[in-house]
Amino acid sequence: MSQITSSLNHHQTPLRVNHLQCLNLSWLGFSEEFTQVMGNCDWGIEPEVFITKAHWLVHKQMTVEVLRAIEEFCFAPNAPSALLFKNLPVDNLLPLTPKTSGVSAAKCPISEGLILGIGRCFGQPFTYPYLKERGGLIQDLVPMEAEKNLASTGGSLVELKMHRDFPFHPEATSPDLLFLLCLRGDSTQKAYTMLCDARTLCNALEPEDVELLRLHPIEWRFPNPDQFFQKPAITGTRENPCVNLTDENVAPGSTIGSPIEEVQSAYERLREKAAELATGVFLSYGDLLIISNKRTVHARTSFTPRFDGSDRWLKKIFISFNLWNNGNCQWPSREMPLG
Repeated sequence: MSQITSSLNHHQTPLRVNHLQCLNLSWLGFSEEFTQVMGNCDWGIEPEVFITKAHWLVHKQMTVEVLRAIEEFCFAPNAPSALLFKNLPVDNLLPLTPKTSGVSAAKCPISEGLILGIGRCFGQPFTYPYLKERGGLIQDLVPMEAEKNLASTGGSLVELKMHRDFPFHPEATSPDLLFLLCLRGDSTQKAYTMLCDARTLCNALEPEDVELLRLHPIEWRFPNPDQFFQKPAITGTRENPCVNLTDENVAPGSTIGSPIEEVQSAYERLREKAAELATGVFLSYGDLLIISNKRTVHARTSFTPRFDGSDRWLKKIFISFNLWNNGNCQWPSREMPLG
């Protein structure tokens, strides 16, 4: 069972309940029909055939309530920041948790069909060229021993702090949604996915800080001199702001901030307030967490893996609402240029 917790103290304003909507699903017979329809179809070999079949199978299971929730989540201005689908019929006989997040020999066809098929109900699954070595269209998020002390997707002993995926990319090429499907939860129950709604966050800041962070860009400088980015920490509309935080995968020697003291102080307060307002979700077997990458920042708490095949295992995909309509990606390719 998923657990939801908050880092709020009793005197603080809690995250509004509707910013995380939870739906319990009961898809009886899905696994049997999936096996019959798919046969030997493999998403790594025939991605478009696999996605089309998975989409058809998933859509047959959707109730009016779920379809309405999907439509509102994608398009309503007051939509929640995240959806949590529970009790999905992922593979019964799971292999050991992979040791790396690259292309795995471990096959989980039902789970892969679920995440791609449900993803297709929201938009179009896609990836980036440089993520091929991490699995491509579907990535395995697992603790890796070589990265255990890093603030990265393969890290574990170090907290992965509040961030938005790919804040450097132009909005047209950054993911609209992130999908996290849990195949195996953390046995220590320490690994939580932390969520903070951008609307709640900006409303909790002093107006002066919001204005500073909208007007003045934050600079991300990396050891590679070609990797230098500038972007305001708050973009988007007043009603639906987008918060551009990142503390993930920061290489040693990198700097993030502003040369203007007042802006740097406001940025630090933004980071602190995001952590303060965050709500935690513990993912268990069969849970699918869908995060709006445009109206949410997220994090992951630290945990201690065993590296024995029993560790936390999530599958992740990116979703775009306009993959082939923005001029950046040409049909039928699902590899988004970097920007």
